[in-house]
Amino acid sequence: MDDFVQREVEKDLAMLRGLDRRSLAERKESRDDYAKILKDPEELDIVLRDFFSFSYGEGARFLLERVLKNPHKRTNKVAQISAMIAGFECKCPNRYAKDAYVLQLTQPERDAANELFKRYIKEWEEEQNVDA
Repeated sequence: MDDFVQREVEKDLAMLRGLDRRSLAERKESRDDYAKILKDPEELDIVLRDFFSFSYGEGARFLLERVLKNPHKRTNKVAQISAMIAGFECKCPNRYAKDAYVLQLTQPERDAANELFKRYIKEWEEEQNVDA
């Protein structure tokens, strides 16, 4: 990893870690914003397309690829990518992103969101196999 990417990763990780220090009102608002995205398949599709096309910068790209390239079958890539998107898109801390997912979505909404995440993961994996 070159110096530029390293700096971007460090900057993005610091931003993601700092989200827990935001005020309670800001954290709740960001949770609600993320829940709205998860509930709207069209909006979630746009956000996922942007995230998977690396529109959030080199740091986010490196973090996303680190999750996607993780060879362990037990890794919950959907949860990890969801938490990253919540942080980058809505400035929502991980714990509040989980709350948005579990407490504010119905089971059909969760299933629809999961399917979109899985579709993007599968498409990325297929692209990697073609390029290999």
